[in-house]
Amino acid sequence: MTMAWERLRSAWRASLGAAPPSLKFARADEARMLATLLVWAARADGEYQEIEREAIASMLARRYGLDEWRAQELLALAERDAGEAVEMQRFTRALKDEVPLEERGAIVEMLFETAFADGVLDPYEDQVIRRIAGLLYVDDRSRGEIRSRVRARAMNEG
Repeated sequence: MTMAWERLRSAWRASLGAAPPSLKFARADEARMLATLLVWAARADGEYQEIEREAIASMLARRYGLDEWRAQELLALAERDAGEAVEMQRFTRALKDEVPLEERGAIVEMLFETAFADGVLDPYEDQVIRRIAGLLYVDDRSRGEIRSRVRARAMNEG
């Protein structure tokens, strides 16, 4: 990485504020960005329900090997970040830097799992996920297939 890019990245991390020591782990920056986008998607319909919070915490715990307490702490930090952010590009840009293209479909799947957690994919949630997927370079066809797969699972579970 160039020195200018490294300075920009350091400034960006500083602008987010420090994470508590308990959230210092491998891939912590990636986890924080992903958690923030999951919260952003969950809030897109104007209702942020406990079932969505539980789904997000559970997915974060599975993906990053966190215990319940650390997953909840990460979620609280992400809720703060999402509430203070005015745009999502800085989060998607960071994820693009951290997550290889072939793994980004899993992120879109987590976004849809969050949206379907309350049993309904609201059009606003779908629109936000579409924007995030585009910013992560996940094409519309792949996104549609992921949405269909998650919808089918949600219907079978509910």
